[in-house]
Amino acid sequence: MTWEDKWRDGKTIGKWLVPDATVEKLARELRADETQRALDLGCGAGRHVVLLARQGYDTYGSDFSQAAVEHCRQWLRREDLSATVMQADMADIRAPDGFFDFIVAFNVIYHTTSASMKEMAVLLRRKLRPGGCLFVTLKSPATWYFGQGQQIEPGTFLRPPKRDRPTKDIPVHFSTEEEADELFSAFRMVSKRHVEHVQPSGKRLARWELTLINQPGATGLQPGLTSGSGLRAEDKVNP
Repeated sequence: MTWEDKWRDGKTIGKWLVPDATVEKLARELRADETQRALDLGCGAGRHVVLLARQGYDTYGSDFSQAAVEHCRQWLRREDLSATVMQADMADIRAPDGFFDFIVAFNVIYHTTSASMKEMAVLLRRKLRPGGCLFVTLKSPATWYFGQGQQIEPGTFLRPPKRDRPTKDIPVHFSTEEEADELFSAFRMVSKRHVEHVQPSGKRLARWELTLINQPGATGLQPGLTSGSGLRAEDKVNP
């Protein structure tokens, strides 16, 4: 099964249709403060894109998988919602610096090496306006499959394909608390949680959840700028 096949599989999609409760609460609070422009990076089937669009954000989403993007766009059309959704690598954020007020990066930026994660942290800060909010999750070493597969560097592994798991060689980096703190040291930390979930099989999934504010003084454009710099009209879904 390829990565695209997985995102065309109803069983996979069914696991990712309900918005994360923390993201839902944060989005509601920020919208009450008149936060306007939001990006769901690695949007998958679209659960957070749809959530943000429902709440009235000027919403953007992107995902590596074209199949996931297609599902997200179809969902938006069914609900008569508007958003810009594009197929792109996570490092290819097609918007000017300082463009977003709010970025959600749920289960996405750890699919790379440690060095590339540091580059992603810098990129996300650049794309947020000063004072903008980032919600990001990182994979924790407390996860049951930590250490499995080929280790390509400390804390980063390539898991071998198995049954319905994608065969694409996508690394997974597991971050300690110290790494998480260092990775986003240029931000102001609002909250940090270690979230664990034990599956019926007894296997444990664990992640870090960070809510961060782009420190005042970061370079970038202020809210009110117009769309551009790689945003394409064909990526827009209108009611």
